[in-house]
Amino acid sequence: MSDQFIIREAVRDDFSRASWLAFDAMMPGLPDMAWNKRPVKMAVAEAGDKLVGMIVGHTVQVASDDPSNENPFGGIYQLEVIASGSWLIRCLGADRDWKNQGVERQLLEFAEGLADAAGATGLSVVFGRVRTDFVPFFEGEGFSVLAERDGLYSLGLPVTWVLMARENVH
Repeated sequence: MSDQFIIREAVRDDFSRASWLAFDAMMPGLPDMAWNKRPVKMAVAEAGDKLVGMIVGHTVQVASDDPSNENPFGGIYQLEVIASGSWLIRCLGADRDWKNQGVERQLLEFAEGLADAAGATGLSVVFGRVRTDFVPFFEGEGFSVLAERDGLYSLGLPVTWVLMARENVH
């Protein structure tokens, strides 16, 4: 394995090459949403001909009176209101063999450029508190916890959603 990788904006074919992230299991419909319906951006880390990391997100613009805030999954949509104006990370990950080699950090830096270009106030991320490793990781990258809300996870299981954010550094 080489320790060299590049970060670039994704192209449509990258979805089929990213099977290690199991997109359809994690985010049903994302390829269709990303390329046809929403202003979602995706960047990948590539080493040779292998994708070793990925970040997916978009600028959030949600009004506090938006009817989607009454969604039964509740808390996650309430947090998007708080995050409105930021570039919301929907997915961030690195291949197991590439963990702790700077892939996720470089993807976050690339996303900050996407956020700047979109006029976003900074980066944000919402995740279920069940991921105990996420808070320390994002704190190490300059993010702070802004809010938490109770809601439902897949299969209707209860979860506490966490919103973390970091302002763009210009």
